[in-house]
Formats: sequence, structure tokens, C-alpha cells
Amino acid sequence: LLYYDPFLIGSNPAAGEYTVGPLAPNAGAGGGGQNPVIGPTPFLTGPWERRANDDAPNGLVQEEGLSFLGAPSLGGASSSSPNSRQGRYLSTPWGAATTGTYYLSYLINYGSGDYSDGTDNNDMGFRAVEFWGDNAEVGNDNTAVGFVGYNAYYSAIGPAQQNPRTARMTFAFNGHQIVDGSPNSFLEEGSTHLVVLKFILSDQDASDAILMYLDPADSDEPVIPAASVTNVNFTLGAIGSTSIFGGTGTFPVFDELRIGTSYIDVLPEFPLKGDTNGDGLVDLVDYEAIFSHLNLSGQSTLNGDVTGDGRVDLRDLRLWRDHRTDGSAELPSSFPTPEPSSLVLALLAAAGWSRRRQA
Repeated sequence: LLYYDPFLIGSNPAAGEYTVGPLAPNAGAGGGGQNPVIGPTPFLTGPWERRANDDAPNGLVQEEGLSFLGAPSLGGASSSSPNSRQGRYLSTPWGAATTGTYYLSYLINYGSGDYSDGTDNNDMGFRAVEFWGDNAEVGNDNTAVGFVGYNAYYSAIGPAQQNPRTARMTFAFNGHQIVDGSPNSFLEEGSTHLVVLKFILSDQDASDAILMYLDPADSDEPVIPAASVTNVNFTLGAIGSTSIFGGTGTFPVFDELRIGTSYIDVLPEFPLKGDTNGDGLVDLVDYEAIFSHLNLSGQSTLNGDVTGDGRVDLRDLRLWRDHRTDGSAELPSSFPTPEPSSLVLALLAAAGWSRRRQA
């Protein structure tokens, strides 16, 4: 692990702590941005800096952190409201001569729009985690090298990606791609994602690659990425937290930034599969949490989204059933079961259901 920033809250920057409030109070270099000392190595250096033209001042540090699949959250988080764009520089930028394989991960909740007066593109706005090239200025569009998120104002894919009813998460490095496995539309956003980016860097021309994994749930590196680009020239000089322009409703939150040289370096500590409340058991308490939020989107692990896909549904019930730790007892008659589908009833049978079938 090269770098881990959980946005600890406190009053001692030397101990890696942030104070709740503005992340970068003034625009541009020398703007007095928060400057905690983060390790284990000084991969990022200098204070957080915001866009120099001062049109995006609303980056904050908040006290409440994000959690993915119930993994522990150690500190606060970086949050944004319109408009906001800020980043931090690499101590040694990645240039044309940089070689090696690096992994970068973070938690991101893109928020959701306010659709009380109807739905339009500005409800989504631009919400993204951005990256800038070597010798770049944070917030400079001309030196941006990529983002992961949503953009209501432009998409190389087409207008469907600008409409919150149809837009899906975009991987925008050397072109635009829809992220496989992302929500069916921005209307379904509002849950926390784990994003892992893998950078394979070469000193040969057009030989770099970037792979993205979305919401991995265990320590095995996926065989197939959710998005990728190969045979490119990639440089990196600065990493953003959350950027937002436009938008309504609830706004993006960024947390748990990790950088390392192996996949497992940048993963959070995953809880027991099917455990909603982090008590180390997969039992009827977890079943109740799942059932009481069935068919709802944007739910937390505590509310039953144990698969981390942003929706509580049969997949969560299957995961709970397959990982029960309280034996093979049938569900008590007092416990609710979905009606009228016999398939659902079968899925809610006790953990011994599959064993009895095989007996």
C-alpha cells in the first residue's frame, strides 16, 4: 500500500487529519487548501487545490464517511455541492518514462437528483472523479486526462448519456465508454460504489492500459473489467475528489482513497457476505433487514443491500441464504415472505433447502 486517505477528522494535519469545512478555501495554487500528511508514502503532496478561476468553490470535508458493503469507515469524507472541483498533485507525476502496474481505488456516492418538479438533464449535471495529466493544473479542462461519472452537458456516446433517465456511468479515458454493471440509469443512483482502477504503464509509445472494476465484493481480481482502454499514452499529475457542476438533489461524496501496487492493497476489509449489521453473523436479523427494504433502490448494507448493486432484491436474499451462519432452521412462521411468487418463497427457505434437495 502506497497511500491511504480515509479523511480522518481532527485538528492535527501531521497525523493525517482534516477539519470539517472547506477543503480548499481559496482558488488556485496557494489557496490555503487542507494539507494533511498522508502515507505510508507521500504519493500525493501539497495542499488540496481548487479550480483557479474560482467558479467551483464548494468542496468540503464532512464528518460522516462512506461505507461499501458494510466495510468499516475510519473517518469523514470529501463532499461537494454545485459547483465544486478540486484535486491534489502527485509528488512524482507519471510521465512518458513511468513504468509499472498501479492500482487506485476510492468510494464514491454520486448522489441523486431532485425530481419533484419533473426530470431534466440539469438534475444530473456533471458529477465525476477527475484526473489531470503530468505538468497539469487542477481543474484545467485542457489538461484533463479522464473521469469516471456522469456528464449531462456532453457525451461522445450520444444524447442518451446526457439524460438522467437513460445515462449510465461513464469511463472517460481516451474516449467514452459505458461502465458495465453500473446502474441502468442515473435515476437509480444514490448508493455507494467501490471503484478500482488498474494502470499498466510502459515507457514504450502507445503501450499503456487502464482497466476499471466496479463494485468488486471479494479479494479476487476480476478477469473481465467493467471498462478498459489499451494501447494509449497516459500521464497523471493530479487526482480529484468529487467534481460537480449543475445538478439538484443530493450531491457527490468521495472517500477511502487507496493507491498500491497490487489489487488487494487497495481493497477495504470486506465483511461477511450477507451480514447487514456487521455483527459477524448471517442470521434472521439480516433477513429482516433485507425483506423490509425489498425492491428499493439506493439502500445501504444496513438496509439489506448485501450485494452492493444499489438495489435490494432476490440477489440479496440468495446471498443471505447461501451464507447463513445460524444453521439450517426453517424461517419462523411469524416471519414475512414475499407473495405470491413460489420462486421467491423457495429462495426464502432455510439454508438447508438446497441441502435437502440434494439428499
